[in-house]
Amino acid sequence: MPTRLLPASNAPAFNGWHALLIILMSVPLVIGCWDAPFTNYDDTEHVTENAGVQSGSMGDLFSVSTHFPVTQFSYIADRAVFAGWMPKLLGSWAPGSRAMTLLYHALAALLVWQILLLLRVGPAAALFGALVFAGHPLACETVCWISERKNALAALFGFASVWVWLRLDGRVFRMPLVIVFYLLALLSKPSALGMLPIFMLLEFFGGPAGLVKEGAMRWKPQREWLAIIERITPLLLVSLVSIAINLNVHKFAIIQPPGGSLFTAMLTDIEIVMRYLRNLALPFWLSAVYAVQPATSAADSRVWIAGFGLVLLIALSVAVAENRRRAVFGWLWFFAAMGTSLNLIAIAHLMQDRYIYLSTPGFVLVLIEVSRGLRKRLQLPAPVLPVAAAIWLMLLCGLSVQRGYVWRDMKSIFFDAVNKQPNACYAWYGLGSAYGEEWNALRGQAGVDPKVVYNKKIEWLRAWQNGVDPQRCPDMFRYSSHQRMAVAVGEELNRQHKSAAAEIYFKMAAYPPRETPKDPVLCAEGLNHLSIMALKQNQPERALRLAQEAFQMHQTEYAILAAARAGLMIARGMPQPEMYIKQIRADLKSIDPASDAASQVNALLQDPLLKQ
Repeated sequence: MPTRLLPASNAPAFNGWHALLIILMSVPLVIGCWDAPFTNYDDTEHVTENAGVQSGSMGDLFSVSTHFPVTQFSYIADRAVFAGWMPKLLGSWAPGSRAMTLLYHALAALLVWQILLLLRVGPAAALFGALVFAGHPLACETVCWISERKNALAALFGFASVWVWLRLDGRVFRMPLVIVFYLLALLSKPSALGMLPIFMLLEFFGGPAGLVKEGAMRWKPQREWLAIIERITPLLLVSLVSIAINLNVHKFAIIQPPGGSLFTAMLTDIEIVMRYLRNLALPFWLSAVYAVQPATSAADSRVWIAGFGLVLLIALSVAVAENRRRAVFGWLWFFAAMGTSLNLIAIAHLMQDRYIYLSTPGFVLVLIEVSRGLRKRLQLPAPVLPVAAAIWLMLLCGLSVQRGYVWRDMKSIFFDAVNKQPNACYAWYGLGSAYGEEWNALRGQAGVDPKVVYNKKIEWLRAWQNGVDPQRCPDMFRYSSHQRMAVAVGEELNRQHKSAAAEIYFKMAAYPPRETPKDPVLCAEGLNHLSIMALKQNQPERALRLAQEAFQMHQTEYAILAAARAGLMIARGMPQPEMYIKQIRADLKSIDPASDAASQVNALLQDPLLKQ
């Protein structure tokens, strides 16, 4: 039987008052938004308009559109418990759902506390680390945004698997429990893959005994490695299956790495990591969206400045730390848990607060060891550390309350993002979408001044115009949403008879660069508009080519209409257009009479050439 990392007789005692304090520390996260309704920022897709959640069907848990079955099951449970009565009191059942996410977050914080105790940092330090995790404003994105519950559940089950790994070492049911919790974490959110390296690190450091230099580290190959491999292999197999499933399910969202290669992605990540560390230490600039300018070469000065700062920070923190092994382990936890979000397999959002949720325990472990080391080396009076910790925790509480108000609705989320990250395309997209919803609601109301309605529309389109300005937002081409914005702005400019300006925006939608995850529907829409403009410019051949491109992109009635209009113009100049006309007529009649384009089809069929 392998040696236990922590004998049961030495397990830390449970302090009820500490547990209560940790739970209470998480409450400020939702003070500003506890009664807010669901937002239109993904809550519709994941919860309110999710067919599986609405039907309560277990069969939809493994749908191909998403792979968060545990998270979806939790939404089904929320709906069953809250949807019947809560809307009558609070207008929606979102407060109940948000309260459940808060509960999962608080339980994850309690597990962080227990893990730190098992790592032998001491009761006071473990309490401090758990309080930081529980009340840090970075967690607002996970707790306040109902769509991001998957992050809290991944942490809950991921930390539970680490706790079991430490607490039940040497017990026969240890590995089955670890595998179950780890699997639940992966089925909550794939980012839980960041937990796998932590199990390996605990083994190679020799567990808590090795971290406090009471036991041997296991870095060198030896017979004990066979036991380590035996324990890690089932987790590795589960991880590989999860990776394969999620790469297939989410392949539509994966785009090329920032800068164009894995090397430039790593260079870009250096600056991103430094920004994360700043946000952890001084969370004054948190945003729902961040502007990130990829590094395209090692010669980029930002890479050298951020890289030097990161190396210096790690080196100094390890040098100053009271327990250097534990400080190194904390840094490795921090980077390992963030690994799935380090843009080596990239999506459009290169940096988000939620990406370092699982990494936060590693950061607080480093912070604990550095604080103790400084106290020892500077011979600070005993009350200094507790007072400094209390002040920082109170600051975190205040910032969490403030941050919670931001997450009340889509407009406040993105208004805040635009103010903090004015160079982020998606911030402008979100703000414009919020204005667009307000415009849509106003124009449906009787007695509203038409000028108010029009001004709201201009507010919406102006925000989107800012979002598709490559000088203002150089990251715009990472988002297919820039095509949607470009089409809408182009249509408004066209209505204002600014055809030259409108054409620029339609081309943005029709021909996005390679790095953009192209939306074929929006490409086709841009091409259709360009085809119509070419007809107005008396360029029927070009109009026909554009319409055919649109049809190849997305086979819609409007592409057929555009091709028919261009074909008619060409046919008028032909001496014998009969065969051409026959094909146009057949194409038009292939359009469903019940479609939105039917009236335009009927009007076009009245053309004298087509009536012959």
